Amino acid sequence: MRIAVLSDIHSNVFALSAVLSDVSKRGVDVTVNLGDILYGPIARKIPTSC
Repeated sequence: MRIAVLSDIHSNVFALSAVLSDVSKRGVDVTVNLGDILYGPIARKIPTSC
């Protein structure tokens, strides 16, 4: 089983998009969010696929 662990994104939507793209190419079975994904006014731009 492949597990992707995400943490401390802090609303960096560009980095998050790149990581999620890479995760999808690697055949990950489960993605876990450890927190700190949203912060500040850019927070509403985070993709709903997270």
